[in-house]
Amino acid sequence: MKHFRVILFCAVVFNFCSCTQKKVAAPESRINDERIIRELETRFSNALASKDLDTLVSLYADNGALYDENNPIVRGKNKIREYWKTDFARPGLKVGTIPERVEISKTEDMAWSHGYFRIKTDPPGNAATKQFEYALVYKKLPDSKWKIWADCANSGLRNSLFHTPSKSNSPYAPLAPLIGLGCLGGCLWFTMGMPIVTVIYGWKSLRKRRWMTGFIVSVSMWIAFVLVAALFWLQLSANYWNLPLRHAFMAAVDTARYGNPVEDTAESVLVSLIVISVFSGLAAGVLSRAACWLWTRRRA
Repeated sequence: MKHFRVILFCAVVFNFCSCTQKKVAAPESRINDERIIRELETRFSNALASKDLDTLVSLYADNGALYDENNPIVRGKNKIREYWKTDFARPGLKVGTIPERVEISKTEDMAWSHGYFRIKTDPPGNAATKQFEYALVYKKLPDSKWKIWADCANSGLRNSLFHTPSKSNSPYAPLAPLIGLGCLGGCLWFTMGMPIVTVIYGWKSLRKRRWMTGFIVSVSMWIAFVLVAALFWLQLSANYWNLPLRHAFMAAVDTARYGNPVEDTAESVLVSLIVISVFSGLAAGVLSRAACWLWTRRRA
């Protein structure tokens, strides 16, 4: 995935033209934020070990989410409380965490932590101890308090998010800049060029008082691009991603610059969104052009 940093960096350049960059906070502020996150990690671990439900739930944001392996997303404080209350009621359950890594994002409003999550169950005749990996995404709220925005525990987390970097470059690495330029060009064309083309062909259609093929094709391509991008993002944000699009762009930019493993997900999501939307727009253009050609031949 590290080679896709180049791809996403190219893909989000156009976003910088319309977004105001935040100032990078002083190193002292980053150190202080990291200290606060580590203290929250300790409180999180102690609350799990002591089954202190009130303290544990208070660490989550009001609209935070909990992602449990092979289970639906648990979203919101009330549902998170019910989840942990049910889990704590299991007979012989002992839970604890071992925090390891903490990192603050460039914009200083998000952070992630990583560690190990141990579950020990001791029902009669069926004692077992399991170790998972967990990742917590923290968000700094408007009142400057850090809260858990996303909580993920997964037995295969290291394989998917914290894999060991490759010692040698991928044989496909030389293609990464080309794919990145393709993403950038596709975004610029569909967000800037296509609306201009649509207006030009629309004006010509009005003057000639008939629907021009160029207008139909350009409109269908632009609508397909926007519609597929919106549906794709809504689907991901509802089921897999608990962040607004703006924060996803920030996380992806941090990935391109610093390579944060958890934020690597944002990078691949945004590249996929761009690629799928561009191909959908092109497909819509081909189909609408073919339909216009068939209609013209039929009339002839």
